[in-house]
Amino acid sequence: MSTIWCVLHCKPNKEEFVHRELEYRGVAHFYPFVTVVPVNPRSRKRRPYFPGYIFVHIDLDNETQASALRWVPGTVGLVTFDGLVAGVPESLVNALQKRMAELPAIMAAERTFRPGDRVRVVSGPFAGYEGIFDMNLSGQERVQVLLRYLHHNIRKVDINTASLVKVTAAGTTS
Repeated sequence: MSTIWCVLHCKPNKEEFVHRELEYRGVAHFYPFVTVVPVNPRSRKRRPYFPGYIFVHIDLDNETQASALRWVPGTVGLVTFDGLVAGVPESLVNALQKRMAELPAIMAAERTFRPGDRVRVVSGPFAGYEGIFDMNLSGQERVQVLLRYLHHNIRKVDINTASLVKVTAAGTTS
């Protein structure tokens, strides 16, 4: 029995539908997604982390199980290279699952800073410096901060969100 993680290719914007279909069919799978606050309230609130792909855990020796995935509505088929199903290391899927579990806290932290907020860098090469929060950088856990250093020059610096804390008016961190 060779149960491995594979990647199922979905048709455009069908990841959520395929996820529900796989749940209904009892197929072990992993659908990484992020929850967003869209500008249009009728837009999707869940967006795939890997658009067009879902990880499935299947037994390749079981031809019935492997071929059944070809008939799931909204799918194109398993990702293959030279006709062989491409396996994904279990350690990678486990790391992704762990990362996806941490993502809501990271995204919440990103939303806690507003342009103009005073911040202090608590880790990394700029640890100890204070600056002004400028903006979130799209699609990443990074932000842009205005730091004053080296002869009081002000520079824009991209920093990981987890490296920052907000400085209150009294000079303490929150």
